[in-house]
Amino acid sequence: MAEGIRLTINIGYATGTHLPVLRSLAQELLPELTELHGPAWDHRLGQGRVWTESLLLVAQDSEVPDLGPVGFCWVDPAMLSDEQIIEPWWCLNAIAVRHAYRGRKIGRSMVEAVCGAAAYAGAVSLYGVCDQSLSAWYSDQGFIVLGQGEAITADRPARRLGQRPGQFVLRDAEGECMFLMDIEPQPPARLCVPDHERPNRRRD
Repeated sequence: MAEGIRLTINIGYATGTHLPVLRSLAQELLPELTELHGPAWDHRLGQGRVWTESLLLVAQDSEVPDLGPVGFCWVDPAMLSDEQIIEPWWCLNAIAVRHAYRGRKIGRSMVEAVCGAAAYAGAVSLYGVCDQSLSAWYSDQGFIVLGQGEAITADRPARRLGQRPGQFVLRDAEGECMFLMDIEPQPPARLCVPDHERPNRRRD
């Protein structure tokens, strides 16, 4: 890779003007995530200022501004919205980069930005689900990547709105792997994987 190529890429917050291009990118690059293909993207816009808020980042080529986003990353408190769990966990739902821009560490830059935002917002764990073919890439970013059938749990009973705290278990779908990273070195109510050694979060 030529020196300086990465410097043409800017990572920033998505705005409403980016949504049509992001919808098109999702249709092309993430065809299985049909929820991203429709017009209702507004609730995904967010700057992740607190862990209860979503975060939608875009990568843009500063030398080709008319092209629009060349990649995006969407993170949110999925367990809060889906399961009413009020623990500071963020889900990395989707990350995608145009084919022509792959190999320039754009995905890595977006993960770094998410980790920084998560620390600022008070999220203590970052997790997600990926296809098995991408497990090595997520491992390279500093995530623990589980084998098929392995579950993510929590190191204490998870709190739920209007309910008593209870056990939390999250399993992958068939053909997929779960991945997990600590944001805080010794977080309270962190997500964990039984019998796995936890590597330090990548800081380079």
